[in-house]
Amino acid sequence: MRRIFPLYLLLTILGLAMSTTPVSATDPCRNDKGEEICPHYNSFDDRVNYLDPVATMTAYCRSGALDVWLINGYDGQYAYSISAQDMSNGLARAISTQQPVVVGDGSALQVIALPGNAFKLHDGRTGYEFTFSASLCGITASASGVAAPSGGQPATAANAGDVKTTNIVKLRSTPQLGSRNVLGYVPRASVLTVLGRSADSQWLYIDFSGQKGWVAASFTTIRNRVLRALPIVTP
Repeated sequence: MRRIFPLYLLLTILGLAMSTTPVSATDPCRNDKGEEICPHYNSFDDRVNYLDPVATMTAYCRSGALDVWLINGYDGQYAYSISAQDMSNGLARAISTQQPVVVGDGSALQVIALPGNAFKLHDGRTGYEFTFSASLCGITASASGVAAPSGGQPATAANAGDVKTTNIVKLRSTPQLGSRNVLGYVPRASVLTVLGRSADSQWLYIDFSGQKGWVAASFTTIRNRVLRALPIVTP
């Protein structure tokens, strides 16, 4: 005769099986409340290129340092750290010499200071590159007499005022969507130097901290009449 397993016993067993153990039992970087207690990689956290789905390396702006990580699929592996002072010194040399300066190199992962007041991640294994503004990490050039701007300049169009980003915006090499044309990211509330627009007025051609590219006009504060007055730039 087939036995019928009591429903209450089945529910009890399922309840025990589904009960959670403390997070710290499987994640050494979280306590028993699930709170983060040490810096570690997470695909949705505050890394400089967190919106880039093809990234093979990343970095975090930490207090007094930049932490560089290797990305393997959905997992990350810590590589090394660069002090804020070394980044500042490298940025000053890059600006003064107008040449890129390597400020970090380990496990084929490089961080390069650029003359345009920016840094570039370079993965020697895959060729992946990503550029981000020095202001994203609060880094300024340390050399005397070298000014490191925190953002762009106001738009040059008549009565434009300050054109700013309303969110973190992708800076692209061409005025179109896609993942292959992303040059970097412009932080929220950054002031932009607007150089022109696309023929359909959906994109602005800008200069941000020495890096030229395209951003979606809908993520800026530019006014329609100013947008229409801008010259059309052909990519």
